[in-house]
Amino acid sequence: MQQKSIGASLTGLLRECVNRDAHKAHGILSGLLSKPNWNDDDFYDYTLSTHGIKSALASVSIMDLSTIAATLEQAGKARDEATIQSTTPNLLAGLTQLIEDTSSEVEKVFVGTGSNDLLFQQLTILGDACSRFNKKDARGALSELDKYEWSEDVTLLISNLNACMPHSEFEKMSELMQPYLAD
Repeated sequence: MQQKSIGASLTGLLRECVNRDAHKAHGILSGLLSKPNWNDDDFYDYTLSTHGIKSALASVSIMDLSTIAATLEQAGKARDEATIQSTTPNLLAGLTQLIEDTSSEVEKVFVGTGSNDLLFQQLTILGDACSRFNKKDARGALSELDKYEWSEDVTLLISNLNACMPHSEFEKMSELMQPYLAD
């Protein structure tokens, strides 16, 4: 019996919104999960992100992932690092599948000719937004980058940049982008 895709019943704008929310949560959570020592802000961001994706998933009846997110939200509130470390990969795997299931061929562009130009263009816009402390423009540039498939190192960069957004860590974002903007 073939497994039904997670986002198969979603259409149009709803599909786009779920994809965007899943991308955002995946970026933030994977960025935090790779961070060794968490401070209060990290636990807050983790809890906020798991709460947000829990609600988004529940609103479209993806209850298995919503339940995992709810468990992780409680783990974030309780600072239960063991549960966070052991269970977050399950949520990330589900979000990855959801992202794949809700991505249209039109939205996805595979790394190839022109992708480096697009990356440079969006990172330049993002760098400018960071220098002006403009969160709206920074989100816009990251949102544009999230629409595309990238190499592993660029995907990690975008994930780390997304993880900086909740606290407007513009200086850190500029540092992360610098190697990609250098001549």
